[in-house]
Amino acid sequence: MAKRYMMQEEIVSLISKAQVGDDSARDELFLAHGKLVMSVARSVNLLNASIDYDDLYQVGCLALIKAIKTYDVTSAASFKTYASTCIYNAVLDEVRKHKGVPTEPLDELVPSDTPTSDDVEREYIERETTSLLYNALRTTLSDLEFEVLNLYLIGLSYKEISDKLSVEKKKVDNTLTAIKHKAQEILSKNTPKA
Repeated sequence: MAKRYMMQEEIVSLISKAQVGDDSARDELFLAHGKLVMSVARSVNLLNASIDYDDLYQVGCLALIKAIKTYDVTSAASFKTYASTCIYNAVLDEVRKHKGVPTEPLDELVPSDTPTSDDVEREYIERETTSLLYNALRTTLSDLEFEVLNLYLIGLSYKEISDKLSVEKKKVDNTLTAIKHKAQEILSKNTPKA
């Protein structure tokens, strides 16, 4: 099935159906937003290579399903914005779990309708850190590395990247490994020591 762009009204209609048990509506929403899960899991995995991408992807998929179930169809926020936040927070919670940082139970991965100031501050800091890292990588990486990074983050497979850039698949793998090392180096230089 080819992915197509959905308007917010169509998404809201499908969510309403999915929330009352329509599995085909849920599946259609899942297919339409699957690349979002992949993108978040890949970007976090890029910086935390010790955590398996498949684990992050599964956590993101569960968060997407939960977002479909809990989205308020009367909300002013788009579903994509809501789902992105849910997926991002769930994946980051998984990272924290692996680092031994206390986390909330799985049924609390989706933030409440009234986020605390700590939640807002944490999310701001995480997004700002991601933005600063991306900008630092932009100035550090070669043109090829930066292009590989962008294609990887939008969800292309190693094969798709190698075909698009006319390079060997192994070159893509080596380039992503180099990018991970550079990203970790940038983070370690800019992380204050406790």
